[in-house]
Amino acid sequence: METVSLSSAARNIIIGFKNSDDNSSVLENWKSMISALNQYKSYADIPYISEVPLAMYMYVMKYSSKRSEENSIRAITTFGVLMNAVEHTEGKERMDYLALVASLLTYYKKRFNDVSNYSIFPITIPQTKEHFNQTVIDYGNTEAYYDSMLLYVYNHINIDSQSFWDNDEIRSKFISNKETFLDEYNQKQHEVVLDGDRVMRDCYNRMNQVGKCPIFVPSETNSEIYNKTYGLIPHSLSFNAYKFFLHETSGTMSEGELLNAKIKLDIREGLFSIICEGLNEQYLKNEIILPIRDFYVRKVDQHIELYFNTSQAYRDSNHKYGNVDNVPTSMDFHFEHFKLTQIILTFIVGDQGWTRMIH
Repeated sequence: METVSLSSAARNIIIGFKNSDDNSSVLENWKSMISALNQYKSYADIPYISEVPLAMYMYVMKYSSKRSEENSIRAITTFGVLMNAVEHTEGKERMDYLALVASLLTYYKKRFNDVSNYSIFPITIPQTKEHFNQTVIDYGNTEAYYDSMLLYVYNHINIDSQSFWDNDEIRSKFISNKETFLDEYNQKQHEVVLDGDRVMRDCYNRMNQVGKCPIFVPSETNSEIYNKTYGLIPHSLSFNAYKFFLHETSGTMSEGELLNAKIKLDIREGLFSIICEGLNEQYLKNEIILPIRDFYVRKVDQHIELYFNTSQAYRDSNHKYGNVDNVPTSMDFHFEHFKLTQIILTFIVGDQGWTRMIH
């Protein structure tokens, strides 16, 4: 079903750009295409459909999101989809897709070279070192890696023999970018010369190991939890918890296994609900509904921070700070490969207002 939806939406986007259709038509087809793409967990899982990489390229080169992080995710996802097409094609067709890769890398250079995005665009393998009790991450000569990909494309594409999808804008952009790049490249000193084809393939393989970050698609039909997490959590969560770790600033620490512990999380009308079974109620009330105070989402780090207005719904006059021991003040979500793996609940407990954290 996704394949049909992908093909149809991508074809309509390309036709829409060619016919200079109104923005709303292109946007609706973009939503359909991305909604289908979000169902795939890695770029390698996406079936090769010739129109999809071109449609994605055309859209992200013209339209941007108001949210900076989403622009990075769109560009990096488009790179992954284009590389998937490169892996499935040969000859002139493959070179056409590589031309799009080069133009995309040039247009979004700052985002591809931003080390904060390397968790989903791992162009190099960073070296982590401990230095004077500080963690130092050496990302290596990323400029050399970046230049190598462009140099490989520009050295292997014969402009006269490529169709560029009979698109003059794509052709002229590629030619202009090539001339500018080679002029600047030839003026640099190059201590390291890398195999650009290998760099692209290695980066693409690492991207598949990380997993594909979902692109946010706003829609009236989306759930509130989907909208607030920018697509990182698609709908209400219900899962089993098998382990826990408890830590308090007073010094109390414990960990252990959980039997038949179930937790359900959801957001509706600005309220966050937690329903749980199998957890000791002295640590977490079995059913809580809390107003949301703040919501911080960092998708490329696979991390969400959620803060509650605890005092609006729960308050204990016997405690110095008015807190309720088993009602959380905040919650952190941690993901791996864009699947939820851990939640951390933070509480203010006791008369002295100790911090308690349950992982």
